[in-house]
Amino acid sequence: MLKSFGEVLRDKAIELRYPKDHNMLSDWIKQYPLPILGCSKFEIEELCQKQKIQKLPTIYFEFMRFMGKESGDLFIGYDIIYYYLKSYNFRESLNIRLTIDGYTPLNNGYYVFMNLGGHSFWYFSVDESNDPPVYMYIIDDGEDDPEYPCDQGPIIVDNHLSSFLAYFIEERASLEEKQDFLTEYASPYRSGTR
Repeated sequence: MLKSFGEVLRDKAIELRYPKDHNMLSDWIKQYPLPILGCSKFEIEELCQKQKIQKLPTIYFEFMRFMGKESGDLFIGYDIIYYYLKSYNFRESLNIRLTIDGYTPLNNGYYVFMNLGGHSFWYFSVDESNDPPVYMYIIDDGEDDPEYPCDQGPIIVDNHLSSFLAYFIEERASLEEKQDFLTEYASPYRSGTR
C-alpha cells in the first residue's frame, strides 16, 4: 500500500531531525526529540468548521493527519498546529488587517493555516487544487523584509503547499533531495492520480 504524503513527510521529518545540540532546540532541549503527532479526522473537521469551509486540499489534510498536533522540530515558533488553529481565528484577524490596509478580505474559499506573532499569515485556497499555492500577508510594522516586502499586499510564496511544507528537506539536506521527494510523493496529488 502506498503511503500518503503526510505519512512520508512525517517519516522524512524524523529522518532529518535536528541533532540534540542544534541551536534551534536550545529552548526545547528537555523535550528532545520533539514529538510528532497527527490529528484525528474529528479534530480536522473542527478546524474546517472554525473557518467555515467544507473540505481541505488533500495535501493539507494529510499533513494534519500525521503532523497536525505536534510537528517535531519543524515550524518552531510558528502557529501551525491544531492547538493554535483551534484556539485563534486567524482568518478573522487577517481579514480585519486586510480591510484596514485597503485589501479585499478572504472569503470562505480560503483557509489560514499558519501565523507568526500576529503579523504574518499564510493561507491557501481550498477550491484551487489538492496542492494549492501558498499566499502570505505581512502586516506592515515598519520593518520591511527585503525578501517579502510589506507594501505588496498578499503574495504567493510557493506554487504548491507540498513544497512549502517540505522546505525543511531543502534546508537540512538539499534542493535536489526535496525535488526528488516532491516528484515521488506530491506529483500524484497534483495530477489527480491520488
